[in-house]
Amino acid sequence: MIMREEIIAVISAVTGLSIEQLTSEAASERPWNSLTHVELIIALEDKFHTFFEPEEIANMTSVNLVIEETERKAQ
Repeated sequence: MIMREEIIAVISAVTGLSIEQLTSEAASERPWNSLTHVELIIALEDKFHTFFEPEEIANMTSVNLVIEETERKAQ
């Protein structure tokens, strides 16, 4: 659960959205644009010392999927 909270904190810092916004029903959506998506991926890779493949990045189409993919890669 701690990793989930850290991921949400990174998403919040990059997107400027509150944690409440990211954990609400909007979690099933991607509430950011393509440039912010790239910035988010870079921030997650830096924070969790991992590397996402292009296919994985393309599949990160919602807050929930970003969390799932990051948790999987960071283990």
